[in-house]
Amino acid sequence: MEDAQVEVGLPATIAVNITEMTPAAVWVTNEGNYWLAMNGAALPIATLEESALPELALPQIVDTLQEARVIGDGPLAIDPQVLTSALTLMAAMPELGGSVRYNQAIGLNFPLPEPAVWVYWGDGFDMEAKMENLEVAREMLRTAEEPAQIVDVSLIDRPYVR
Repeated sequence: MEDAQVEVGLPATIAVNITEMTPAAVWVTNEGNYWLAMNGAALPIATLEESALPELALPQIVDTLQEARVIGDGPLAIDPQVLTSALTLMAAMPELGGSVRYNQAIGLNFPLPEPAVWVYWGDGFDMEAKMENLEVAREMLRTAEEPAQIVDVSLIDRPYVR
C-alpha cells in the first residue's frame, strides 16, 4: 500500500481510499526479496520463489547484505539515492539486463558483457561524467592487447582500468 485516506462522516460513515504501491524495482538480499517503491520503501515479497526473479519485468538491485538500507527506527527502506541511481543506470544501459549490484565499499557495480569487464560505478552523482569515462574506457578496452578485469569510474577525476 502506498497511501491510505480515511474520511469520517456523519451519520456513522467511514470511507477508506487505498492507493496500491506500484513497485519500481526488486531489492534482492540475503534476508529476502523486497518490492521497492520510488521513495525507497521496501515491502517483503512473501510468495515469490527465487527461481521466479529473473522472469520479473522489474529492475533488480542485488544487495546481499542490505548495505544500501536506510539506518534508523523507521520501516525497512533502501537509500532513495541508490534506488534512483540504479534505475537511471539500468535505463541508460540496457545491456545490464535490468540488474545491478550494490555494496558499501564500491557502491553500484555491474558486469559488462562487451567487452567483458566489471564496472565500479560508485554513487549516483555525476552520472553524465561517469558515462563518458566508461565509454572512453570501453573504447580503450576494445583495442587493448591485454584484457582488463575492472573499470572504476566511481571517481570522475580519476577513472582507472586494471
